Amino acid sequence: MIKKMFLYFLCFTLVLSIPDCKKNLPTTPDIPEIILPSILFIATPTSIMLDSFSTLSWITENATNVTIDQGIGTVSATGTMEVSPSETTTYTLTATNNAGQSTKFCIVKIKKWAILDIVANPGNPMFNYDPLLDICTSYFTVVINEIGGVGGRIDGLIIGGFLNADTLCSTQEFDGGSFNSFGSFSRYCDLVIQCKPTIVIIYITGVDNNSYLIDKAIFFTITWTQSSGLMRFLKIVEGASHHKLIK
Repeated sequence: MIKKMFLYFLCFTLVLSIPDCKKNLPTTPDIPEIILPSILFIATPTSIMLDSFSTLSWITENATNVTIDQGIGTVSATGTMEVSPSETTTYTLTATNNAGQSTKFCIVKIKKWAILDIVANPGNPMFNYDPLLDICTSYFTVVINEIGGVGGRIDGLIIGGFLNADTLCSTQEFDGGSFNSFGSFSRYCDLVIQCKPTIVIIYITGVDNNSYLIDKAIFFTITWTQSSGLMRFLKIVEGASHHKLIK
C-alpha cells in the first residue's frame, strides 16, 4: 500500500515538472478605469451691482466637450468670460467624455438697492396762502422709510412749488442725513413757497450702502379752500421716481 502511494506521488511530481503539462489557469481581464471630467468653476466677484460685470473662470480635465448654460453654449476646456446678468443668476458648467459627464455651478448675485417709501406727516398737511406777500407757508415732516434692507444716506432734500406741471415758482432745500437698513429718516419742514402752487414736489438724492445712486421724486397735487385762503394736499402721486442704477 505504501509503495503504491509512493508511485502515485512520484508520477504526479513528474507531470508537474513538464512545462507543457502545466495547467493554464484563467486570468482576470484588465478593466479600464472610468475617469469622469474634473472641473474647477468660480465667479469673481460673486456679488455685483446691476450693470456691472463678474468674471467666470473654469479649468477642466479629461473633457471632450464643455458647455455653460444661460445661453453661453460650448466653451474651451479652460477659459474666462465676463457676464453681466440683470438678476441673480446660477451658471452651470457641464464637462463630458466617453465615461460620462460632470457638472459644477456658481452663482452671481445682484446687490439689492435701497427702496424708499416717502410720506408727509401729517399725511394731508395744510398750507396757508398770504395774498399780500404771495407766499404759501406750511409745517410738516417728511418721513422716508427704507424697506429694501440696504440703508444709505440722503445728500439732498428739495421741496418745490409749481404753478402748473411745467412752471416752477420756488424751491427750498433741507439737510440730508443717513438711514439704516429698514430704518427711517425724517426732516421737519418749515416751508415757504413763493407762489400759490398747484403742485408740490419732494425731490431726494443720495446714495445707498450698495453704491446705487438715489434719485427719487414724490408729487403732491393741491386743492384750495378759497374762502379761508387755505390749501391742502389732495393726493400723493409718485412719478418719475427711480434709482439710477449706476455706480
